[in-house]
Amino acid sequence: MEISHTTPRARKRHRCDHCGDMIEPGTVYDRTVDAWDGLRTFRSHVECAAAANDLHKIIEAGYEGVNLSCDLEIDDVPWLREDHPLVAARFKELCRAYDDAARRREEDLAKLPAAAIALIEEARRQQAARAAARLAATA
Repeated sequence: MEISHTTPRARKRHRCDHCGDMIEPGTVYDRTVDAWDGLRTFRSHVECAAAANDLHKIIEAGYEGVNLSCDLEIDDVPWLREDHPLVAARFKELCRAYDDAARRREEDLAKLPAAAIALIEEARRQQAARAAARLAATA
């Protein structure tokens, strides 16, 4: 249960609970106090909080909150890079893993016949359309 939600200016360094990077003094950040298993203060960059809110809508998390460090998956990288580039830059390892997987996928696709490639591309388009429809339905 959320008790308070504010966006104060940091007076000291805090660690972002989403990406793990530091929130420097003077930076406006997102601060939520909740009472799930006792009182807890959750601090994050404003950009990370916005990305988490969008991801919450996409994956339809219900009442559970979303923590980017736990809930982001490799398939979320294109969306993250497009809609939240500052946050994507903070998740270097995940983006690097996505790029490596994409490179390997392209190498594997080069070995397939053209008909198989067309089927795979159509499946990807359908998956993207379903994701966009889910996001539009929550907006």
